[in-house]
Amino acid sequence: MELSNVIGVQLDLRVQRGGDFEYEISAGDAEGNPINWTLVPNVRADVANSAGIVFASFYYGNGLYVDSEDNTILRFKKTANEKNIAPGTYQWQLKVEFSPVNVKRPVWGRYFSINYITA
Repeated sequence: MELSNVIGVQLDLRVQRGGDFEYEISAGDAEGNPINWTLVPNVRADVANSAGIVFASFYYGNGLYVDSEDNTILRFKKTANEKNIAPGTYQWQLKVEFSPVNVKRPVWGRYFSINYITA
């Protein structure tokens, strides 16, 4: 399996501080076949500040999950109050490591953490 000629897709996340979210991510390989996420050994989503310093990571079993009924769907989710990120605008990206020499970043974007509106 090889993911080549990757054009990153921007997906901006808007999350209320302390809130939860869930996104479905699907991708195709070089032949256009859906990627079976159970065959990808390392997948991680990092949230970084404007200096590029990573302060929150999601990985298999901790925010990233392969769908139990369709292994071509990767679920990126955060439960309420997990990784309670301070209000602000950050950057995030999905790092997919097919092998040590084949690493791709197919999805990235801004991560907006919105403060509570009411107490």
